[in-house]
Amino acid sequence: MVIDLEHKAATQTEKAPGTIVLFKPKLDALLSAQSNCQFSQWLVKGLSTKCLNWPGLEQRAGDISLCIDYLTYTFDPLPLVEVTWFGLWDPREDFDEERGRCQVRYHSFLDVIACPDNPASEFVSTRPINPSIGSQKNLVLSRRWIQECMENHVDCPALAGKFMPKYVLKLSQNADQYHVSIYQPFSPEPYTALSYCWGGDQPHKTTRAKINSGNLELDYHILPASIQDAIKVTVGLGYQYLWVDSLCIVQDEGQEKAEQIALMPNIYTSAIVTIVASRANRAIDGFLHEIDVKAVTNLCFKLPFKCPGSSTVGTVFLSKINNVDDPEPIDFRGWTFQERFLSPRVLDFATKQLSWTCSSSSVDEGFRDGWKLRSLKQDRLFLENNFFTKQMGSAVPAVNGSHIDIQNWRLMVAYYTRRRLTFPKDRILAISGVAGMFATVLKDQYAAGHWKQSLPFDLLWSKSPESTPERRPSEYLAPSWSWAAVTGEVWFWYAHKVSPSDMPPVTPDVHLTDVLTELEEQTAVFGAVTSGCIKGSGSIRKLVWFGNQETPDHFHALHDYTLEGDVRPVPLMRMIPDAIEDEFAKDPSRKDISIPVHLLHVGTCTNWGIRGLFGLVLREMASASQRRRFTRLGIFHNCPPRGRKRRALGVARPWDSLAEGDNLAFFADCVKEEFEII
Repeated sequence: MVIDLEHKAATQTEKAPGTIVLFKPKLDALLSAQSNCQFSQWLVKGLSTKCLNWPGLEQRAGDISLCIDYLTYTFDPLPLVEVTWFGLWDPREDFDEERGRCQVRYHSFLDVIACPDNPASEFVSTRPINPSIGSQKNLVLSRRWIQECMENHVDCPALAGKFMPKYVLKLSQNADQYHVSIYQPFSPEPYTALSYCWGGDQPHKTTRAKINSGNLELDYHILPASIQDAIKVTVGLGYQYLWVDSLCIVQDEGQEKAEQIALMPNIYTSAIVTIVASRANRAIDGFLHEIDVKAVTNLCFKLPFKCPGSSTVGTVFLSKINNVDDPEPIDFRGWTFQERFLSPRVLDFATKQLSWTCSSSSVDEGFRDGWKLRSLKQDRLFLENNFFTKQMGSAVPAVNGSHIDIQNWRLMVAYYTRRRLTFPKDRILAISGVAGMFATVLKDQYAAGHWKQSLPFDLLWSKSPESTPERRPSEYLAPSWSWAAVTGEVWFWYAHKVSPSDMPPVTPDVHLTDVLTELEEQTAVFGAVTSGCIKGSGSIRKLVWFGNQETPDHFHALHDYTLEGDVRPVPLMRMIPDAIEDEFAKDPSRKDISIPVHLLHVGTCTNWGIRGLFGLVLREMASASQRRRFTRLGIFHNCPPRGRKRRALGVARPWDSLAEGDNLAFFADCVKEEFEII
């Protein structure tokens, strides 16, 4: 069975899809080859599961052709990347412009791979990976990527040579021995940076006592394996200096540590390349060990391939790479998020391949050592936001931020909060470098994870529906109105709906007069805070929350009071809580436990598809002034489902029967009150 891309299924009278290609052997040849051909066995099994009358097709096997449909990365007919499905071209079937005469299709999504020295490689872009991910061959390939980027990529930021970290590791090699020392440079030099998972406290981290001792030599053999591997890669790339956070930041000196963390944008942006140890769960695991090709591939078939435009026949492999888009261990760690985002050039040592990412990255050969690049949404997000790293070295001043920039920040926070942190207190700190980069564009005041120009609507952040409910952290992380005050994934879906970029903005009902935060370290303006307060005036109304009563669509219900002060039995509003409050955690089985809450109206959305009131659910605190004081508990929204969504829910919620006009007028009788939220 030869793959011949010129043997198209289309005829002069029938315009079949241009990527459907016929094999010359018929189905009967495939059936006959099953006894001694694994490929035939696999394909017959797959096709037979997609056919309701397989015995009938077997009787006409001599008339039915085998065919494939294939995929390229561009609109051009080549290079071939993937066989999307195998099918049966049956002359008895009615012709269809989409399917041709192929009604039986087995979707396979097999990668097409050609070796570099094979004639087929001219027409197939994917190569076999090098299982020796840290081999000399891969280091040579990596040097070529760096050279190509530095010399020819106009969209990639050039090294300005104006910044150097306070400390770096100075490296040298004598035969097979590596010499490592902590070094304080006098002038900027090319250096690499490491992004990796700590996996717990690092026993060999740098302390003030180590610096003061004057003995800055490090024993290479006792360093964690990931740092050893980064040393090997750095030396193999031809560089002398490496920056590693645990060794190049004094870890037991709070102020200096905060100052160095605040310099993260400069540290990673100025590195010649960031070495990303994606495949290592812990620092002690390392990332240069062999890739187990058998473990990461499911299928592998070898087929002849006729080179288009000639009679030459080469060879390709059809392979299924297991879980190619699965996240790597490093993708779950909080600190490594900003390290990846801040780096204009990344050399990624992943579970299945070595790859390169920069501002000019593409799917062309040369940006990975083989196979296709994995395609995580957040990786695309990093590439889309490269203008931030470009602006760091740009002589053109940044313009004020737009709604698109705010939406990008919301996406960043959503992706970031999916990740885990060993220490919850790092929640603001571990994204501070990204915040610093956004500040160059937004030109705005930053307050505990929020930008002043995006308030009050960005106060409508909420816990993601996929986020597991958790109790509030025992230690202070941020003011309650900030997404950084709680753990777990958050999103800004409601904030975006109330203030969409393609429609006139909703006029907020709440007026903010001041946004105040107290920094933990005064020099780290994007770092941790010890307190925060939002002041303003708005419409406030009192309800009651039964925290252990979850509604059918996983919201919580808020009840109103009667004129006599009793709780009405019919819920009035729905709520998305930020956390499990202590009152409800003590006995989750009790449905009668409630706490009084206050609703602060932020805005009213009248767009089609999502309508109703939005705002914050607050708990009142004691106040020494006339201004009422609150802490945030969650957000509220009242939008009855419509059409198919209501039918899919399958159950009516109590507040769905309320008239829309009554809902929109819920705060009409409220007098504006001054408040502060801490």
